[in-house]
Amino acid sequence: MEFKFLPEKVKKVLSDAGAGDNPAAIFRSSGALDGSSGESYIVAYDGELCLLGRQLGSSYYNVVKGGYGTEVTAMNIVAGKFNSQLVIVVAGNEYKLKFSTFEEKDIKVIVELWKNSSGESALTPPPVPEGEASVTTGELNAFAALAAGMMYVAGVDDEIAESEERYIRRICGVRKDEFRAGVEFYNNNSLVEFQSKATLMSEDQKLCILANMLDLAMVDGVLHTSEQGVVQSFIDNTGLDKGKAGMIIDVLEIKNHTAVLIK
Repeated sequence: MEFKFLPEKVKKVLSDAGAGDNPAAIFRSSGALDGSSGESYIVAYDGELCLLGRQLGSSYYNVVKGGYGTEVTAMNIVAGKFNSQLVIVVAGNEYKLKFSTFEEKDIKVIVELWKNSSGESALTPPPVPEGEASVTTGELNAFAALAAGMMYVAGVDDEIAESEERYIRRICGVRKDEFRAGVEFYNNNSLVEFQSKATLMSEDQKLCILANMLDLAMVDGVLHTSEQGVVQSFIDNTGLDKGKAGMIIDVLEIKNHTAVLIK
């Protein structure tokens, strides 16, 4: 999230708290700072962190500020299957802020700011609960690659919309461990690294991944330039037959161009 997109009320609260208008990273979380229903914002600057939170139905924001390594003494991502928490200790008080695993890449920017400024290391994530498959960040099977491929399309503009998240969960959530592996791969690897893994898959597997990447990108009836770049890069760098890829594009353009049905 960019500063200019913050609600004016939030901008005013930050200004009144003496925070600047050029943060390094911003993240919005569901839930107030005390864990009750509401909303909260994490606004990270180069040398300090600002937390804002309000309860549902209230217009008052509680503000917590602290410098890295002084007031902000711990920061840790506690991973779950689909939803995780950023746990922050400021002046001895612990705050747990929820976020989707889709947003982990953005959260890691904030954690790295704290680590680099304070000289600390983020706490080791907890072990995977018994009965769950462990997740590696460097290997993908075909279904996990499907989830990752769709994530690269959805995240190309640096923000995954709720509608895109729901779409990906609907397609990939039926195989939870592989879905989680795909999300983890996306959070820890570049598009180039993803494409390198995809080259090892069969032509049918790559075509299926391409079709789902396209269907997600064109759900609004338009293949945007940024999304087109990700899709074209996948086609160019995974050894896909361009004729077959072109046929898939043509069919999905017809499928998603529902405007022709509205008179």
